[in-house]
Amino acid sequence: GIYTSVIDEYPGYWDAVDGMIDLEINRGDLDTALYYSKYGLKYHPNDEYFLLKKARIQMLREEYDGSQRTIAQILERNPSSEQAAALLEEIKNVNILNYVALDYDFGFHNEPWVRRWHLLHLSYMRQTRYGQVIGKVYFGDLVKENEQIFSRDVGTAFEIQAYPKFSKKTYGWVSVFYSPSTHVFQRWRTAVEIYQSLPWTLEASLGVRYINFIEPDGSYDGLMIYTGSVAKYYKDWWFLFRAYFAPKSYGTDQTYVFRVRRYFNTADNYISLDLSTGVIPDDPINYPNDAGRHILRNYQIRTGVQWLIIPRLVGQTEVGYERQEYWDNRWRNAALF
Repeated sequence: GIYTSVIDEYPGYWDAVDGMIDLEINRGDLDTALYYSKYGLKYHPNDEYFLLKKARIQMLREEYDGSQRTIAQILERNPSSEQAAALLEEIKNVNILNYVALDYDFGFHNEPWVRRWHLLHLSYMRQTRYGQVIGKVYFGDLVKENEQIFSRDVGTAFEIQAYPKFSKKTYGWVSVFYSPSTHVFQRWRTAVEIYQSLPWTLEASLGVRYINFIEPDGSYDGLMIYTGSVAKYYKDWWFLFRAYFAPKSYGTDQTYVFRVRRYFNTADNYISLDLSTGVIPDDPINYPNDAGRHILRNYQIRTGVQWLIIPRLVGQTEVGYERQEYWDNRWRNAALF
């Protein structure tokens, strides 16, 4: 390639080495990227830019101790380096063994009837040598017409999620959800998915979902959903495309999601934009027992921001709008928060 040709002719040429590091990171070849970051430092000792790239690559390789030592070299010479401090905080957050999260979702529409959906969920995550394990408790309140802001019949649900690691490039996601409050939530749902890292910082996945819910006549029914995704990191951007396919007696329901994030300084700080068509089964806003049952077509846009407020405290907010066809050629607007 052009970079290697320049380096062969002009050993240590800064721009060519920098370009080679970025090229190998984008290819997903972190070993070669680390080699060129060390090569650059051989010709440009203590260069802060190359040290930052070396530390970032070491973190991506899960060499957290080595990454922290590299950051210490930067801070020793430049204690005011904001990028080094942010990367160090990011590594510390990766090493946190426990965390708790509190989330609140709200959905609203008023056609053909008023429906207000409040969802509060508390999560506890434990980092283990085999991957993350997360426990969640949900409290849902489906407020209908002629009721006040909240009803008197709050439902509960419970979920266990795990992200087992099979190798440095392969991991999974397993989820089991159960609710005794079938007047509010789906009865139970399970999910299994495998994720595989690919060259050029791509990631692909394949998985299945099974949802069990109660019908208006009191009987139980189930729905199998097949899904897959492709994600791509490019510099400070992350792109995702995901599709869901749910075979039914009258055909196949299809959902498509495009998501993009722009990161700032650390993985905790980003803005996001989601565009989708169809009902997204993995979105907690769609966990009620009646979710998506009366929707023929659905288009959604959602935007959000997540930011590190203080060390180890992250805030996140989202706002969304849906255009739903609930009857032939009858549409309604829905707000999401």
